[in-house]
Amino acid sequence: MLWVWEFSKRLVLICSTLYVVSFFYSCAVMYRFQDFSYLGTFISESSDILKTCVFGYFVKAGVENVMKIKNNNKESEDQNNAEG
Repeated sequence: MLWVWEFSKRLVLICSTLYVVSFFYSCAVMYRFQDFSYLGTFISESSDILKTCVFGYFVKAGVENVMKIKNNNKESEDQNNAEG
């Protein structure tokens, strides 16, 4: 399960880095050729990809947290039963 955790962190980091780098690269190219007609399209499309990546990470993290809470509650109940 550890590899999934590390992979998802890396995926979010890679998506964010690619978003920033490609944004500045695209702005430089558009400035160089003085054609900004596709800037809005680029921003909306790349933002959708980033939103999907981050949303997927939040869903995964939420599921993991629910599982941890359930496991902690179960362990706590088991300890209380063993003590009582």
